[in-house]
Amino acid sequence: MINVVGLGYIGLPTALMFAAAGNKVIGTDIDHNRVSLLKDMVIPFDEKGMDELLDKAKSNIEFTTEYAETDVYIITVPSPYDAQTKRVDPSYIIDSVKTTLEIANDGSILIVESTVSPGTHDKYVRPLIEEHVSETGETIHLVHAPERILPDNMVYELEYN
Repeated sequence: MINVVGLGYIGLPTALMFAAAGNKVIGTDIDHNRVSLLKDMVIPFDEKGMDELLDKAKSNIEFTTEYAETDVYIITVPSPYDAQTKRVDPSYIIDSVKTTLEIANDGSILIVESTVSPGTHDKYVRPLIEEHVSETGETIHLVHAPERILPDNMVYELEYN
């Protein structure tokens, strides 16, 4: 089972693509309204092909505001750019990784798909994983795979990239 955390422009198509391919997926978002819309089979933004993808995925996906205990986590939360500091705000990613580590199984794979500036992963995410591993003795496999899809063509890009 896969838990996709963050059901925005990247996370939702990613979750639906995995579910449409036959994987069991939990889609998690802190936005109760977004989760409610998705449970009612309503896509909360306009994107070509999303309604059809949701229809294909609906039997393999569940939407919730709670993180699920799984073996694979894909973090797709925002990483907003702060114009004043000219840096990416990693707080959403940090919070998501911390919450994931609270429930992750030994041997889980944690994929950070949120786009961050160079060094952010090593400065903020890797130390959280290392601290968790040293405290629990568990193994957590960390992957950084920033999104590479274009708006208005996301479904096609996910399928063919």
